[in-house]
Amino acid sequence: MLSELHQGVLSDLLTEALGVGWEGRERHHSEHRRFEILGAPEALMAEFTRRAGEVENVPRRRPPSTLLGGGGRSVRDTAP
Repeated sequence: MLSELHQGVLSDLLTEALGVGWEGRERHHSEHRRFEILGAPEALMAEFTRRAGEVENVPRRRPPSTLLGGGGRSVRDTAP
């Protein structure tokens, strides 16, 4: 619900600031349509989809403890 509200507000702001339109696109992994900027070339959409998949598949890594200076603790572990 919050995500949908965020997307709606963002869409309204972009429409007002840039004058863009929106079109619904089918998604492979969901029955809900996703709204994208009207007229975006398919090649551009495919590139962003490919890149998003690559980013999601990168494992989360912690920096080596020697870079942390806290005996293996992260900065979040030592913050007040």
